[in-house]
Amino acid sequence: MGLGLPGESDIASAIRRRHIGVLRRDPAGPPFPALDDGEASTIRAALKHGPRALVILDELSARKAARRLGLRCTGTAGVIVEARRARLVNKARPLFSRLTEAGFYLSPELVAAVLKELGEE
Repeated sequence: MGLGLPGESDIASAIRRRHIGVLRRDPAGPPFPALDDGEASTIRAALKHGPRALVILDELSARKAARRLGLRCTGTAGVIVEARRARLVNKARPLFSRLTEAGFYLSPELVAAVLKELGEE
């Protein structure tokens, strides 16, 4: 039973279809004292998967740490851009709006730049 959080049913569906996996415990690996536990755990998990792993991190400091370790990174905005380019979604703007309404912060400058790049100014 879920907590009723935004996107929860979509994530549960992706897990059932095995599009994404869930780690039951934090993998062993290097500590990242400057990062929060979730970001550090994500980087450690990606290191276990090797250089082909794509790490989704929104904090710039976490992306920098992951890149220093040779990992490929993107953020939420990057995922939306790729979904739009792959025609998995028709428009990016509504996705950014839904994220904002759910309390997710993305800088207005970043969103404006992405929408301009996608021709959705």
